[in-house]
Amino acid sequence: MKSSLAFGLLLWASMGCQAQTAEVFKLSGQPNFTGSGIAVVHVVDQLRRNMDALSAGLPDNEAAATTVAANRLQALTPQEQNALRASAIARVRAAEYGITKTPAIVFEGKATVYGLFDVDRARSIYMTWLQQRGRP
Repeated sequence: MKSSLAFGLLLWASMGCQAQTAEVFKLSGQPNFTGSGIAVVHVVDQLRRNMDALSAGLPDNEAAATTVAANRLQALTPQEQNALRASAIARVRAAEYGITKTPAIVFEGKATVYGLFDVDRARSIYMTWLQQRGRP
């Protein structure tokens, strides 16, 4: 997605006073975000990628596949478990916020700026929008 003018501001609830936290949403092949104040980076297609990797080469027999899958899950290291958990959280958070495309930057869980990888620029847009409406 082109970031030059391809952003939109979507408000979901009454606005807070400051844009201190940001959650950013991207696809695995997209560039990293720049700027400051990034709380969490969510890679929204990572769960599918993780599940594809865990499912690779499973037997055709359902019972055997279930056993192999259970063994693979039990063999995950704590780091792999955390990565799998984070990828599931990314999908849930994207759904909660109604993220429809990436990149997306969500401020205070209430407003989303689409199309930018620069968190500081997106925050500036958000803060300007708030000030224009008389909110600090």
